Amino acid sequence: MSVWIELHCQDAQEDHAEPKEGSECWTHRDKGLGEYSAHGLQEVVNTYKRIWHNAIKAGWRKVDGEWVCPHCMKHGHNAPAHIRPE
Repeated sequence: MSVWIELHCQDAQEDHAEPKEGSECWTHRDKGLGEYSAHGLQEVVNTYKRIWHNAIKAGWRKVDGEWVCPHCMKHGHNAPAHIRPE
């Protein structure tokens, strides 16, 4: 058995998630970061850590504890994101 883990943008239903300047919410475009994990708690934890690391590199941010994609960060959030390691 394997487990699929994927980030979805918390702002996907907000007005600013709609297409703007040739971009739109990454969740709308199925560009959420994700990957399969082998079964077992430690494998799932390690997969989540890799996704978390890749998300930060790709421009995703945690806002009030929820993941927000680069498009929605640019078009919906004026204040700096509060990133807290998991």
